[in-house]
Amino acid sequence: MALVGRAGPALYRSEEDGAGIRQAPELAPIADYTGMGPEALEISRDAFKARLKPFRGEIKGILTRGDFVADIGNAYADEVLWAARLHPYRKKTSLTPEEVDRLYDGMRASLLEAIETVQVEMGKDIHLKPQRWKQIERAMLSVAG
Repeated sequence: MALVGRAGPALYRSEEDGAGIRQAPELAPIADYTGMGPEALEISRDAFKARLKPFRGEIKGILTRGDFVADIGNAYADEVLWAARLHPYRKKTSLTPEEVDRLYDGMRASLLEAIETVQVEMGKDIHLKPQRWKQIERAMLSVAG
């Protein structure tokens, strides 16, 4: 079984000789993973604006690009845009500075709310109940959508 860390080397569990966890020899980085943008909840407002600048196209498409920011898929992009009161097909170049601020605020608020909801529903045992997490996420998104 292989394990890949975002910033570290690939590791694997050696089942053949019972030696435990070993570092994999010189694996090429996974292209999509190494090109990921910063975590959505860790990026500052100024860094968000700077990263947004070179992108063109519809704002929803930009939000879902992993090289812009990590963690935002299609469903969460809808939540972010709803919170920011922005139409998903708006062109990035048409956004005012105030709308970009709302986009940043909407991103943070939506993701923090989702995390809080899952934590309340699942408690401290979230890692033991992966199927329950999926059910909660589906329910949250169906109510909001």
